[in-house]
Amino acid sequence: MLEKLPESTGNVLGYLARAKITDEELTAFAREFEAAIERHGKTRLLVYMPKMPTLTPGALWDDLKLFRYRNNIERYAVVSDSPVFGWTSKVADALSSGEVRQFDTRQYEEAWRWLEQPVEGS
Repeated sequence: MLEKLPESTGNVLGYLARAKITDEELTAFAREFEAAIERHGKTRLLVYMPKMPTLTPGALWDDLKLFRYRNNIERYAVVSDSPVFGWTSKVADALSSGEVRQFDTRQYEEAWRWLEQPVEGS
């Protein structure tokens, strides 16, 4: 399941990812993400994953296609207690021009505050 979080507003988007993420859910996410980029140029993204979700093969392919927008992400917050996300955050940081941070689930509100803070030089 990939569900848009109610805290999302403007160019700050947040999603809950858990269990199995379907092609349709990822397609809906991609549309919202691309629309935010068209409206705002840069986006800020929070992905809350209490547990490691799985992707269908089509959803994984769609996820990889979003890589072309890596320079449109100003900030990216991963909220999870899974140790897997420590290294995936580092990979995302290396591939993106924006800031990437990992937060544990107790820091959910802190992650949103970080996303909403002004970026130096903006």
